[in-house]
Amino acid sequence: MKYLRKYTLSRPINLNLTLYPSFNLVLLDRIDENKYLKVIGKDSGKLLTVISPTEIISDISEKLMHYLTGEWFYPEKYMAYLKGRLLKIVKAIISRYSEVSLSVNPFDRVYMFISIFLSKTTNFHVNVIKWCKRIWKVSEGDISRILRIDMKVIGNSFQLKQLPRALSDYLKYVKPYEEDLTRDSWDIRKQLLKCWGCGPKIADAYLLFVAVDEMSVPCDKHLVTMVNRLDLVSYSKLPQKNYCLKNTCIECPLAEECLRSVFVKTFGRLSGWLQTIFYIHDKLYCKKGLCRECFLAEYCKKTETR
Repeated sequence: MKYLRKYTLSRPINLNLTLYPSFNLVLLDRIDENKYLKVIGKDSGKLLTVISPTEIISDISEKLMHYLTGEWFYPEKYMAYLKGRLLKIVKAIISRYSEVSLSVNPFDRVYMFISIFLSKTTNFHVNVIKWCKRIWKVSEGDISRILRIDMKVIGNSFQLKQLPRALSDYLKYVKPYEEDLTRDSWDIRKQLLKCWGCGPKIADAYLLFVAVDEMSVPCDKHLVTMVNRLDLVSYSKLPQKNYCLKNTCIECPLAEECLRSVFVKTFGRLSGWLQTIFYIHDKLYCKKGLCRECFLAEYCKKTETR
Protein backbone atom coordinates (compact mmCIF):
# COMPACT_ATOMS: atom_id res chain seq x y z
CA MET A 1 0.00 0.00 0.00
CA LYS A 2 1.36 3.39 -0.97
CA TYR A 3 2.08 5.83 1.81
CA LEU A 4 0.89 9.27 0.71
CA ARG A 5 2.13 12.31 2.57
CA LYS A 6 0.89 15.86 2.67
CA TYR A 7 3.53 18.40 1.73
CA THR A 8 3.02 21.97 2.83
CA LEU A 9 5.05 24.25 0.59
CA SER A 10 6.79 27.25 2.12
CA ARG A 11 5.15 29.57 -0.43
CA PRO A 12 2.32 29.34 -2.98
CA ILE A 13 3.42 27.69 -6.25
CA ASN A 14 1.43 27.21 -9.46
CA LEU A 15 2.81 23.77 -10.25
CA ASN A 16 1.18 23.47 -13.69
CA LEU A 17 2.75 26.71 -14.90
CA THR A 18 6.05 25.95 -13.16
CA LEU A 19 6.29 22.60 -14.95
CA TYR A 20 5.28 24.03 -18.33
CA PRO A 21 8.80 25.24 -19.31
CA SER A 22 10.63 22.52 -17.36
CA PHE A 23 12.40 19.51 -18.84
CA ASN A 24 10.91 17.56 -15.92
CA LEU A 25 7.72 17.43 -17.97
CA VAL A 26 9.02 14.47 -20.01
CA LEU A 27 9.36 12.44 -16.80
CA LEU A 28 5.70 12.89 -15.88
CA ASP A 29 2.29 11.86 -17.18
CA ARG A 30 -0.45 14.34 -16.44
CA ILE A 31 -3.38 12.23 -15.24
CA ASP A 32 -5.82 15.10 -14.85
CA GLU A 33 -5.81 18.84 -14.12
CA ASN A 34 -4.03 18.52 -10.78
CA LYS A 35 -2.47 15.04 -10.78
CA TYR A 36 0.86 13.80 -12.18
CA LEU A 37 2.48 10.37 -12.35
CA LYS A 38 6.29 10.04 -12.31
CA VAL A 39 6.89 7.60 -15.17
CA ILE A 40 10.68 7.17 -15.18
CA GLY A 41 13.74 7.69 -13.00
CA LYS A 42 13.73 8.39 -9.28
CA ASP A 43 10.38 7.60 -7.64
CA SER A 44 8.88 6.32 -10.89
CA GLY A 45 5.34 5.05 -10.49
CA LYS A 46 4.59 7.56 -7.73
CA LEU A 47 1.80 10.12 -7.81
CA LEU A 48 1.66 13.83 -7.10
CA THR A 49 -1.69 15.52 -6.51
CA VAL A 50 -2.02 19.29 -6.13
CA ILE A 51 -4.58 20.21 -3.47
CA SER A 52 -3.84 23.93 -3.39
CA PRO A 53 -0.93 26.26 -4.23
CA THR A 54 0.61 25.36 -0.87
CA GLU A 55 -0.51 21.74 -0.41
CA ILE A 56 0.45 18.58 -2.31
CA ILE A 57 -0.38 14.94 -1.59
CA SER A 58 2.29 12.53 -2.83
CA ASP A 59 4.49 9.52 -2.12
CA ILE A 60 7.39 11.15 -3.98
CA SER A 61 10.44 11.67 -1.77
CA GLU A 62 10.81 14.98 0.01
CA LYS A 63 14.16 15.71 -1.65
CA LEU A 64 12.82 15.30 -5.18
CA MET A 65 9.65 17.21 -4.29
CA HIS A 66 11.77 20.14 -3.10
CA TYR A 67 13.34 20.52 -6.55
CA LEU A 68 10.42 19.33 -8.70
CA THR A 69 8.01 21.92 -7.29
CA GLY A 70 10.54 24.75 -7.39
CA GLU A 71 10.19 25.31 -3.65
CA TRP A 72 13.97 25.68 -3.44
CA PHE A 73 14.01 29.00 -5.34
CA TYR A 74 12.81 32.42 -4.11
CA PRO A 75 13.10 35.16 -6.77
CA GLU A 76 12.29 37.93 -4.28
CA LYS A 77 15.61 37.30 -2.52
CA TYR A 78 17.70 38.39 -5.50
CA MET A 79 16.33 41.72 -6.71
CA ALA A 80 17.60 44.03 -3.96
CA TYR A 81 20.66 45.17 -5.95
CA LEU A 82 18.66 46.17 -9.05
CA LYS A 83 17.85 49.82 -9.58
CA GLY A 84 15.75 52.17 -11.68
CA ARG A 85 13.96 50.87 -14.77
CA LEU A 86 15.28 47.31 -14.42
CA LEU A 87 14.03 47.10 -10.85
CA LYS A 88 10.56 48.26 -11.95
CA ILE A 89 10.45 45.64 -14.71
CA VAL A 90 11.58 42.81 -12.43
CA LYS A 91 9.13 43.86 -9.72
CA ALA A 92 6.32 43.75 -12.30
CA ILE A 93 7.43 40.31 -13.48
CA ILE A 94 7.69 38.91 -9.95
CA SER A 95 4.30 40.37 -9.06
CA ARG A 96 2.63 38.67 -12.04
CA TYR A 97 4.58 35.40 -11.92
CA SER A 98 5.13 35.15 -8.16
CA GLU A 99 3.78 31.57 -8.09
CA VAL A 100 6.00 30.34 -10.93
CA SER A 101 9.31 28.81 -9.87
CA LEU A 102 12.15 26.72 -11.30
CA SER A 103 11.33 23.02 -11.54
CA VAL A 104 14.73 21.30 -11.70
CA ASN A 105 16.00 17.76 -11.18
CA PRO A 106 19.50 16.76 -10.03
CA PHE A 107 18.47 13.10 -9.59
CA ASP A 108 17.49 12.03 -13.13
CA ARG A 109 20.47 13.50 -14.93
CA VAL A 110 20.68 11.17 -17.92
CA TYR A 111 16.98 11.38 -18.73
CA MET A 112 17.07 15.16 -18.34
CA PHE A 113 20.04 15.34 -20.70
CA ILE A 114 18.09 13.38 -23.31
CA SER A 115 15.17 15.78 -23.02
CA ILE A 116 17.40 18.85 -23.23
CA PHE A 117 19.38 17.55 -26.19
CA LEU A 118 16.26 16.69 -28.18
CA SER A 119 14.80 20.15 -27.57
CA LYS A 120 17.21 22.00 -29.85
CA THR A 121 15.51 23.84 -32.73
CA THR A 122 12.14 22.14 -32.28
CA ASN A 123 8.88 22.56 -30.38
CA PHE A 124 9.33 21.08 -26.92
CA HIS A 125 5.65 20.48 -26.20
CA VAL A 126 4.75 19.16 -29.65
CA ASN A 127 7.80 16.98 -30.37
CA VAL A 128 10.19 16.43 -27.46
CA ILE A 129 7.64 15.16 -24.95
CA LYS A 130 6.27 12.74 -27.55
CA TRP A 131 9.75 11.49 -28.52
CA CYS A 132 10.85 11.00 -24.92
CA LYS A 133 7.71 9.10 -23.95
CA ARG A 134 8.29 6.76 -26.92
CA ILE A 135 11.93 6.27 -25.95
CA TRP A 136 10.97 5.47 -22.33
CA LYS A 137 8.41 2.93 -23.56
CA VAL A 138 10.68 1.18 -26.06
CA SER A 139 13.71 1.06 -23.75
CA GLU A 140 11.90 0.70 -20.40
CA GLY A 141 14.29 3.38 -19.21
CA ASP A 142 17.40 1.23 -19.70
CA ILE A 143 20.20 3.55 -20.83
CA SER A 144 22.11 0.82 -22.66
CA ARG A 145 18.97 0.01 -24.63
CA ILE A 146 18.42 3.67 -25.46
CA LEU A 147 21.90 3.72 -27.01
CA ARG A 148 20.95 0.75 -29.21
CA ILE A 149 17.49 1.91 -30.30
CA ASP A 150 16.88 2.32 -34.01
CA MET A 151 15.70 5.91 -33.69
CA LYS A 152 13.61 5.57 -36.86
CA VAL A 153 11.16 3.72 -34.62
CA ILE A 154 10.81 6.93 -32.60
CA GLY A 155 10.86 9.45 -35.46
CA ASN A 156 12.88 10.82 -38.38
CA SER A 157 14.17 14.10 -36.97
CA PHE A 158 17.86 15.00 -37.01
CA GLN A 159 17.75 15.41 -33.22
CA LEU A 160 16.82 11.74 -32.80
CA LYS A 161 19.47 10.63 -35.29
CA GLN A 162 22.12 12.52 -33.30
CA LEU A 163 20.95 11.37 -29.86
CA PRO A 164 22.83 8.03 -29.54
CA ARG A 165 26.19 9.65 -30.33
CA ALA A 166 25.48 12.63 -28.06
CA LEU A 167 24.32 10.36 -25.23
CA SER A 168 27.40 8.17 -25.61
CA ASP A 169 29.59 11.26 -25.32
CA TYR A 170 27.60 12.43 -22.29
CA LEU A 171 28.21 9.13 -20.50
CA LYS A 172 31.90 9.35 -21.41
CA TYR A 173 32.65 13.01 -20.66
CA VAL A 174 30.02 14.36 -18.28
CA LYS A 175 28.64 11.62 -16.04
CA PRO A 176 31.98 10.53 -14.48
CA TYR A 177 33.09 14.16 -14.30
CA GLU A 178 30.04 15.13 -12.22
CA GLU A 179 30.83 12.41 -9.71
CA ASP A 180 33.93 14.42 -8.75
CA LEU A 181 32.40 16.84 -6.27
CA THR A 182 35.32 19.26 -6.63
CA ARG A 183 34.16 20.18 -10.13
CA ASP A 184 32.22 23.43 -10.55
CA SER A 185 29.65 24.49 -13.15
CA TRP A 186 32.29 25.85 -15.53
CA ASP A 187 34.08 22.50 -15.56
CA ILE A 188 30.85 20.64 -16.25
CA ARG A 189 29.88 23.15 -18.95
CA LYS A 190 33.11 22.51 -20.86
CA GLN A 191 32.56 18.75 -20.64
CA LEU A 192 29.03 19.14 -22.00
CA LEU A 193 30.37 21.16 -24.92
CA LYS A 194 32.60 18.20 -25.85
CA CYS A 195 29.49 16.13 -26.56
CA TRP A 196 28.41 15.69 -30.17
CA GLY A 197 25.86 18.29 -31.22
CA CYS A 198 25.93 20.16 -27.90
CA GLY A 199 26.32 23.92 -28.02
CA PRO A 200 26.17 26.57 -25.29
CA LYS A 201 22.35 26.63 -25.19
CA ILE A 202 22.17 22.90 -24.38
CA ALA A 203 25.01 23.15 -21.87
CA ASP A 204 23.42 26.09 -20.07
CA ALA A 205 19.98 24.46 -19.99
CA TYR A 206 21.60 21.40 -18.40
CA LEU A 207 23.37 23.53 -15.80
CA LEU A 208 20.12 25.32 -14.94
CA PHE A 209 17.70 22.38 -14.88
CA VAL A 210 20.01 19.57 -13.77
CA ALA A 211 23.03 21.06 -12.00
CA VAL A 212 20.69 23.57 -10.30
CA ASP A 213 22.81 26.57 -11.24
CA GLU A 214 20.39 29.50 -11.22
CA MET A 215 23.05 31.75 -12.76
CA SER A 216 23.13 29.67 -15.92
CA VAL A 217 21.00 31.16 -18.68
CA PRO A 218 20.26 29.34 -21.96
CA CYS A 219 20.24 32.02 -24.66
CA ASP A 220 17.23 30.76 -26.62
CA LYS A 221 14.95 32.70 -28.96
CA HIS A 222 12.55 33.57 -26.14
CA LEU A 223 15.30 35.22 -24.10
CA VAL A 224 16.54 37.11 -27.14
CA THR A 225 13.00 38.29 -27.95
CA MET A 226 12.30 39.57 -24.45
CA VAL A 227 15.72 41.14 -23.94
CA ASN A 228 15.37 43.05 -27.20
CA ARG A 229 11.78 44.12 -26.65
CA LEU A 230 12.35 45.27 -23.07
CA ASP A 231 15.82 46.66 -23.82
CA LEU A 232 17.23 44.91 -20.76
CA VAL A 233 20.94 44.71 -21.64
CA SER A 234 23.23 45.77 -24.42
CA TYR A 235 24.92 42.94 -26.35
CA SER A 236 26.10 42.13 -29.86
CA LYS A 237 26.83 38.40 -29.74
CA LEU A 238 25.36 35.11 -28.56
CA PRO A 239 27.56 32.50 -26.83
CA GLN A 240 30.05 30.94 -29.26
CA LYS A 241 31.10 27.35 -28.69
CA ASN A 242 34.74 27.81 -29.66
CA TYR A 243 35.12 30.52 -27.00
CA CYS A 244 33.00 28.69 -24.39
CA LEU A 245 35.19 25.58 -24.68
CA LYS A 246 38.26 27.57 -23.69
CA ASN A 247 36.93 30.19 -21.27
CA THR A 248 34.51 30.95 -18.48
CA CYS A 249 32.45 34.11 -18.89
CA ILE A 250 34.76 35.80 -16.41
CA GLU A 251 37.88 35.53 -18.58
CA CYS A 252 36.28 35.35 -22.03
CA PRO A 253 37.40 38.10 -24.46
CA LEU A 254 33.76 38.37 -25.63
CA ALA A 255 32.40 38.88 -22.11
CA GLU A 256 31.36 42.50 -22.63
CA GLU A 257 29.52 41.66 -25.88
CA CYS A 258 27.96 38.25 -25.18
CA LEU A 259 24.31 38.06 -24.10
CA ARG A 260 24.93 35.30 -21.54
CA SER A 261 27.71 37.18 -19.84
CA VAL A 262 26.06 40.60 -19.68
CA PHE A 263 22.67 39.16 -18.70
CA VAL A 264 24.11 37.21 -15.76
CA LYS A 265 26.26 40.17 -14.76
CA THR A 266 23.11 42.31 -14.68
CA PHE A 267 20.58 39.94 -13.09
CA GLY A 268 22.75 37.53 -11.09
CA ARG A 269 20.82 34.70 -9.44
CA LEU A 270 17.61 35.84 -11.09
CA SER A 271 19.02 35.01 -14.53
CA GLY A 272 17.83 31.41 -14.93
CA TRP A 273 14.41 32.17 -13.47
CA LEU A 274 13.93 35.20 -15.72
CA GLN A 275 14.85 33.16 -18.79
CA THR A 276 12.22 30.59 -17.79
CA ILE A 277 9.61 33.30 -17.22
CA PHE A 278 10.44 34.81 -20.61
CA TYR A 279 9.75 31.42 -22.22
CA ILE A 280 6.28 31.44 -20.68
CA HIS A 281 5.60 35.13 -21.33
CA ASP A 282 6.70 35.00 -24.96
CA LYS A 283 4.28 32.11 -25.59
CA LEU A 284 1.37 33.56 -23.58
CA TYR A 285 1.59 37.14 -24.80
CA CYS A 286 4.16 37.96 -27.50
CA LYS A 287 3.49 35.06 -29.87
CA LYS A 288 -0.24 35.77 -29.64
CA GLY A 289 0.14 39.51 -30.24
CA LEU A 290 -1.56 40.37 -26.94
CA CYS A 291 0.31 43.64 -26.47
CA ARG A 292 -2.75 45.51 -25.18
CA GLU A 293 -3.25 42.96 -22.40
CA CYS A 294 0.46 42.73 -21.51
CA PHE A 295 1.49 44.16 -18.15
CA LEU A 296 4.95 44.92 -19.57
CA ALA A 297 3.61 46.99 -22.47
CA GLU A 298 4.86 50.31 -21.08
CA TYR A 299 8.44 49.00 -21.16
CA CYS A 300 8.24 47.24 -24.53
CA LYS A 301 9.76 48.55 -27.78
CA LYS A 302 7.32 46.48 -29.85
CA THR A 303 4.36 48.20 -28.20
CA GLU A 304 5.87 51.63 -28.88
CA THR A 305 5.95 50.96 -32.61
CA ARG A 306 2.25 50.08 -32.81
